[in-house]
Parts: sequence; structure tokens; C-alpha cells
Amino acid sequence: MAVTCASSLRDLMAHTSKMVASGAVSRSSMQHSLTTAQEMADLVLKSAEKAAALITSFKRVAVDDVSEQRRSF
Repeated sequence: MAVTCASSLRDLMAHTSKMVASGAVSRSSMQHSLTTAQEMADLVLKSAEKAAALITSFKRVAVDDVSEQRRSF
């Protein structure tokens, strides 16, 4: 999900940048682009935080498995 949102965010910013450069951007379209970009950035952040939590959890399980194996000897 993070990759999809980040890619869409990049595309949105490229499109917005082109509109600004050409002078064809209205206040409402700029506001819409900024709101959408903020929502996408929030999704990327939440997804990255979930991934980090899963990795941390996996590492704990892996350490526990190794610790249990050592105890059984």
C-alpha cells in the first residue's frame, strides 16, 4: 500500500507542478491537490509504521524461537 500511495503522490505532485509552471492552476485545484497529498502522505506513514511494527514483532518471535531452542539442549 505504501508503494502505491507514494507513487500516486509523486504523480500528483508532478501534475500539480506542471499546472503551476504553466500558470493554469486555480486556488481550488491547488487546495484539492494539497489536501489529497496530505491524505496520501498520512497513508504512507501509517503503512510504514505498521510494517515497522510487524518487523519488530517478527524479530521478537525469531529471538524467542532461538532462545527456546538453546534452552532445550
